[in-house]
Amino acid sequence: MEGKRRNLFIFNFDMKKFLKLSALFLVLVLVAIVAVFFQADGYSDPFYMRVATPKQNSLILGNSKAAQGLQPEVINSFSKADPVFNYSFSMVHSPYGPTYLNSIKRKLSEENETPGVFILTVDPWSISAPGSDPDNEDLFPENESFLNALTNVSTRPNFPYLLSHYKNSYAKILQKDTTAFLHDDGWLEIKINMEEAVVNNRISEKVTDFGKKMLEYQLSETRLSYLYETIDYLKQRGKVYLVIMPVHPEIRHIEEMYMPDFDGIIRKMAQEVTVPLFDMTRGSERFTFTDGLHLAPESGYEVSYKVGNWIERIVRRNPNSIY
Repeated sequence: MEGKRRNLFIFNFDMKKFLKLSALFLVLVLVAIVAVFFQADGYSDPFYMRVATPKQNSLILGNSKAAQGLQPEVINSFSKADPVFNYSFSMVHSPYGPTYLNSIKRKLSEENETPGVFILTVDPWSISAPGSDPDNEDLFPENESFLNALTNVSTRPNFPYLLSHYKNSYAKILQKDTTAFLHDDGWLEIKINMEEAVVNNRISEKVTDFGKKMLEYQLSETRLSYLYETIDYLKQRGKVYLVIMPVHPEIRHIEEMYMPDFDGIIRKMAQEVTVPLFDMTRGSERFTFTDGLHLAPESGYEVSYKVGNWIERIVRRNPNSIY
């Protein structure tokens, strides 16, 4: 009997010791993970810093063309208003629709004492949707994205994003891969091999990819209506400017085949909502692209300068504007 009691005592002691050690180990793991999360920055992935920076008063909006092609620092050099922040994501995450509009509203500061500046980039893909029912917003792919899930896009560390939506290994947070760097102002800087043969190969791959997308996507009247709604909402908070980003001539040819009336659609919209439009697709061949779709940093600087200068000239004709 005494032996059984002794064994039971030893078992209970060992179990308590095991539970204490397990709890200590769990605490140490959690502390380590939190410590890693505090290290997350612009090297961690191409999206994180946009949802881990403070609320903003002025935004650049669009897909990855704008994310990589428009540099807020350059545009802000022309500005007398609050600095613009690049809140553009990708063709999958940020086409115009309910998800993007709601996320834009979350990113904007509550107080609106100073009129904001909003640069909306548009292309055929930002008003299109895949599938046979492109007007059914319940089927929009971005419904499953982090932009739809996150209710807070202005906290650092952004624990919900890192825990549920971060696609890389957490080790990458500490590795600091220098191929891509997302600046605190939202500009995604890409540094990759720009040898002619390598670039031409990327362009060929992108042409093939978008040739397939032509067959998968259709104009979405629902997305178009949300673009109107987005503009109407932002006009209540400041000045809105529409920009069509330059692309490589081969990509431009595909976009023209896919949506031949795109220019007419956007020009009609600009007139109806009375916002200026800057079409930068003419003369695109003079710019350098990493893959035909995205501007190389040097050309992004030039395009950003042109956009900032264009807005400044508009304001010069309208001295009452804040920008």
